[in-house]
Amino acid sequence: MMATRLTIWAPVIIWAGLIFVLSSIPSLDRGLGPRDLGPRDLAHFAEYAILGALLLRAVRQGPLAVLLGSAYAATDEVHQMFVPGRQGSPLDWTIDTAGVVLGVLLFAAEEQAARRRAYDTGRAALAESQNGLLNAVGSLRAVAIDLDGALGDTRLLWRDFLREAAWRFGSIAPLDPEALPADRSAAALELDRWAAAGVGNWRAVLERFAEDRARVYLRPSAEANAALQTLQAAGCRLGVFTDAPEELARVALAHLAAAQRFEVVEAGAGARERLLERLGAGSCVVSTQEELAKLSADA
Repeated sequence: MMATRLTIWAPVIIWAGLIFVLSSIPSLDRGLGPRDLGPRDLAHFAEYAILGALLLRAVRQGPLAVLLGSAYAATDEVHQMFVPGRQGSPLDWTIDTAGVVLGVLLFAAEEQAARRRAYDTGRAALAESQNGLLNAVGSLRAVAIDLDGALGDTRLLWRDFLREAAWRFGSIAPLDPEALPADRSAAALELDRWAAAGVGNWRAVLERFAEDRARVYLRPSAEANAALQTLQAAGCRLGVFTDAPEELARVALAHLAAAQRFEVVEAGAGARERLLERLGAGSCVVSTQEELAKLSADA
């Protein structure tokens, strides 16, 4: 977290420091009279445009970036009042603030364009993936389905179980749910070590917790079950995988009314790879409910 903040704010601080140094230089008058004002004003404008862009990158809010940039410009003008041959000017502050506004607008426009490019790229990749699914339908013999992505997301149920376990067993062995790995197979190994301190069989506790709470977190999907039925009727072998512990996976599948559809269930570490190995060559992986619906529609 500290490294991320440093990366974000270091360019702002460095650039603001450069402006301070330039403003500390005594009179920059080159003897050109009024003809020198244009280039100098343009330089100030450009300096603060860059500062505005860096501030928006740091604070992520346009109005706040403009406010901070304008406030720094005001302090810069006050600073110049104490530099020999320099003077603070409301006009210079206005020019600097205008530069900040332009920098914020340009950076925001570029970010929006970048998001649009990423969105277009993602759509193209999704279309290519769907075309691959469609091309595979004719020879499709097995489908590996992501439980959390295509049927019902069990991650919120898992997180609440961890909080419950931390509260329930904290007097026996402290547990910080936030410190556990995001990958649940890795988290399960940590829980095994934690339970060895006297907690006991945490997997049985998880299974009971899931049985009691599944109806709150998971809702059977008529569309997903219809898609599974269609694929099954087309002769496809169906398997499901998740990084969740097997106890949670089986309770979730039962609650989603999908357990009877699957020939193979793999859970925990390496679940996807083990499932594909068991289903055999030519298996198709489905990661979302949209992919599942699309595949079944063309089966």
